[in-house]
Amino acid sequence: MDILAFGMSYWKKHLPRAIFCQLIGFAAIFAALLLPLLGQLIVDYVLNYQGQTPDTGGMFGWLLNGSFGAPATMELFWSVALVYGGMVLLRSGLLYLRNNLFYRNGLNLESRLRRETYAKLLSQSSLILNKYNTGDLLTILNSDIIAFKELFAFTLLCIFDAVFQLVVAVVLLGQLSWYLVILPLCIAPFLVFTLRRFLKAARMISTRIRDCNADMNMVVSENINAVRLVRSFANEALEIEKFDRRNENTKNAYFQHADIISRYNVYFNTMRQVAYVG
Repeated sequence: MDILAFGMSYWKKHLPRAIFCQLIGFAAIFAALLLPLLGQLIVDYVLNYQGQTPDTGGMFGWLLNGSFGAPATMELFWSVALVYGGMVLLRSGLLYLRNNLFYRNGLNLESRLRRETYAKLLSQSSLILNKYNTGDLLTILNSDIIAFKELFAFTLLCIFDAVFQLVVAVVLLGQLSWYLVILPLCIAPFLVFTLRRFLKAARMISTRIRDCNADMNMVVSENINAVRLVRSFANEALEIEKFDRRNENTKNAYFQHADIISRYNVYFNTMRQVAYVG
């Protein structure tokens, strides 16, 4: 929570545009969740029409009032298909606008954080700077700032998107039949348990990746500053071997990160497909 509070002091300047991006994202998600309802109209009143009275009380019931074609006709099919295509184009346009806006918002935050972090670095005393090696300082100025940008400009938006999508989906399912909500509720405890394990594993490997990057940055920085000294003592092979060890550790850390992501993606996708099939 301290990290969120610290970052929010910088993020609040960009908050109005972030809220606007979030609202655009909600509109795009809502449009995507309405598409199956249009598919339902095609199945029930075009492909498999059994003479039932059209339900004109739903969200797209106005398509069934007779003005856009009678049931089981191509006229109704094309009317629904045009509305479907319009919803797809609307969703794509909203996502394009949202992605561009919050990407720019994130870059503005990153630029401001890097500028203020660098200014603070120059203002520190030698006593404080001696507590950090060069690799740590380079990691703070680069990787940590990018992590802050990803958290506030992307991750939080995706979390709000997921919560909104879940709530709207449950409401739409409940309108069709409350029995359809039972399976997602049964899967929810397994999803939460898996998510907690994933967060714990991701936090550990992220810390290791940061430490490996800091260690490698330190070696590179020291050799750049002391390149003449290294050449004077013909220590190129020794320094290359030292760098290779750090580079190998960093590579293995990223391999472990990819393994965790891939493994838990299988778990999450399996639960999603079980819910979908159910």
